[in-house]
Amino acid sequence: MKYKLVKENETTNHNHNSEYFIKNYLTKDFDKKFSIVVVELTNGEHEPTKNIASDRFYYFISADATFEIEDNKISINDGDVLFIEKDTFFSFKGSFRAVQVMMPAFNIENDVNLS
Repeated sequence: MKYKLVKENETTNHNHNSEYFIKNYLTKDFDKKFSIVVVELTNGEHEPTKNIASDRFYYFISADATFEIEDNKISINDGDVLFIEKDTFFSFKGSFRAVQVMMPAFNIENDVNLS
């Protein structure tokens, strides 16, 4: 396949909790090499997590958030790009809307929580 267009109304949605929403555009069902989602956090936080298999990239469309990555607190603003290497614990809080790319594609079995 030379291309794939996914319209917003064709996406599947996942509510991680009442503040954290994920809109799936391309998942491992399309290609195991990468996945693309839009994530939105609304004045909330996410517990420390790492993925043991996938590197993670965020492009922040809008953001007023803080990521904590291995004892480093990083302020995130509109237009920033963040890379998090696989097997690295991170957490975040605040508000943001971002495009997230994971390589290889996200698989829930590879997510590990700190607790």
